[in-house]
Amino acid sequence: RVRPEAAALVETLRLRWGVRVGMLTGDNRAVALAVAREVGIHEQDVHSELLPADKAAAIRGWQEEKGLGGQRTLVAMVGD
Repeated sequence: RVRPEAAALVETLRLRWGVRVGMLTGDNRAVALAVAREVGIHEQDVHSELLPADKAAAIRGWQEEKGLGGQRTLVAMVGD
């Protein structure tokens, strides 16, 4: 079940703060996409059917990406 304030938070993060919001989940693709649509996460930022090691690898990959000015990307994680 999705918390009622989740969609507003995702919108605030994206529009006010310029944060790219993604989802890493072990859930199947259909469930992940349904939740993503409900909270406003773009389909291309949804990564489903992942094992814990896959999630950790994805986070490490995001951390290695370069942001503005060649700085490493700041990555934050929120769990349910």
